[in-house]
Amino acid sequence: MLSQPNFGEIMAEHVNLELIENKWILSFEELAILKGKSGDNHLGFITQIKFFQSYGRFPKSKKEVSSHALTCLANQLETPISDWVSYNLDGRTAKRHRTEALSFLELRRATNKDLQCDL
Repeated sequence: MLSQPNFGEIMAEHVNLELIENKWILSFEELAILKGKSGDNHLGFITQIKFFQSYGRFPKSKKEVSSHALTCLANQLETPISDWVSYNLDGRTAKRHRTEALSFLELRRATNKDLQCDL
C-alpha cells in the first residue's frame, strides 16, 4: 500500500520549487545581453550564466542542470528545451559564452600575479 505524503513533505517540495524558480528568474540585464546572439544559443548562454550565479562555476555536463531550471529559463525565453539538448558545452561557442558570462558578471579568471602573496 502506498503511503500518502504528509503536508510537511508537500510544502517542502513547494518551497524547493519556489527557490529554484527564484534563482532562475531572468533580470532585464540578462535578457538584454542576448541581443545580437543567435536565438538557438540563448538558452545555452543564459543557462551558463544562471548556473554560475547559483554554484560559482559553469556546468561540466548538461546533467548538472535540473529539468525544472531549464523549463523555467526556456519559458522565459520562449524557446524550446531542445536548444539546450543541441548546445555543445565543449564547443567554441560555449567557451566564448563562458568568457562573455564572466565579463557580464564582472569577474575574471585569476592570474599568476593574483596568486602571488606580498608579505
